[in-house]
Amino acid sequence: VFAQGETQASECIWYGANITIATICGLFLLTMYMKFHRWAVEKYDLYWLQSGNYGDPDDDDTPKWRWWLAQMCLWVLVSVGEKLITAAVVIMPLHAYIDGLIAGLELPMKPFPKVELVLNMVVVPALLNVIFVWVVDNLIMDPDLKQLHGHGNVDDTSDDEYG
Repeated sequence: VFAQGETQASECIWYGANITIATICGLFLLTMYMKFHRWAVEKYDLYWLQSGNYGDPDDDDTPKWRWWLAQMCLWVLVSVGEKLITAAVVIMPLHAYIDGLIAGLELPMKPFPKVELVLNMVVVPALLNVIFVWVVDNLIMDPDLKQLHGHGNVDDTSDDEYG
């Protein structure tokens, strides 16, 4: 959609640029959201929305599927919202500027269309997805639950067979 019409840059580099912008802006927006989310969960005692909390592990009724479903649906809505905000606030208003910038970045790759294709369709998305998944995984897990489930500091002492 963003590479249609009159653009200087090809669809290929637009794909790479779009995923780069979406990842950078997305991580920023999701980080800000999670700060707000943790504050709201604590302030309003929304324990069932505490990220990663699916009930008491010692309870026979674990996991609480409704808690998981509520958290998952909320995350999907937030993720879709983040993509829409990124498109509406960054990509669409700055389309001409981004197009000029990436057209310049594309010039050295023009004689090597297969290299451009592999970089923009495989290498860049793969690297950005690995970074995105790693950051989001650390972002959504509530710090209190990390320590509770043994993912806390190395200095933690425990009473298990290895501690």
